[in-house]
Amino acid sequence: MLQSLLDKIFSRPLTQEGFAKKFIESARKAGYSEAMDFQASEFRIRHNNGSYFNLHNAFHDYQNGDKTQKVAILNGYVSTRYRTLGFPSAEQLDRLTAL
Repeated sequence: MLQSLLDKIFSRPLTQEGFAKKFIESARKAGYSEAMDFQASEFRIRHNNGSYFNLHNAFHDYQNGDKTQKVAILNGYVSTRYRTLGFPSAEQLDRLTAL
């Protein structure tokens, strides 16, 4: 928490680990409750069903996106990823777009 605040104050660039945390937090806020394990060496998230989500493209798009679009970019990747896992439902998708 303190690290995140200091990064914002000093305009430090987002790290891969920081982005993975944002991605997982966004999925949790949208209602995804299954296990997610960030694998830093591969820069991917492993899901409880054994599938993986590589974060490279999402991170690249997030970093290069306009500041006003970063939340939409992140939520777009989250909703696309979890739709392939049978998530989110229509209600959960509404909750995600409201974030």
